Amino acid sequence: LSKDQQRIWRAYLSATMRFDAQLGRELAEQHGITTADYEILVRLSEASDRTLRMSQLADSTLASRSRLTHQIDRMEKAGLVSAMSSSGQRDILVPSRNE
Repeated sequence: LSKDQQRIWRAYLSATMRFDAQLGRELAEQHGITTADYEILVRLSEASDRTLRMSQLADSTLASRSRLTHQIDRMEKAGLVSAMSSSGQRDILVPSRNE
């Protein structure tokens, strides 16, 4: 990259990091959730019947299945999502009270 392109790239990275940090603070302060929680809730809210298989959620969030399992377990304990097993797979859904 040229010096000008490097300067623009660094400015872009700095701005997106500041934005992500601010969004994370606001989600935590106002709603008690993380940006990872929010991403999962958005994906579920956009899904048919507000339900996704764990494998679909892992693919769409680019999270490892192990990491996502821990995330979903934590979110389930917090009442943000419900998880149920069917056909040997785990389905994740947003409880109706969150509509």
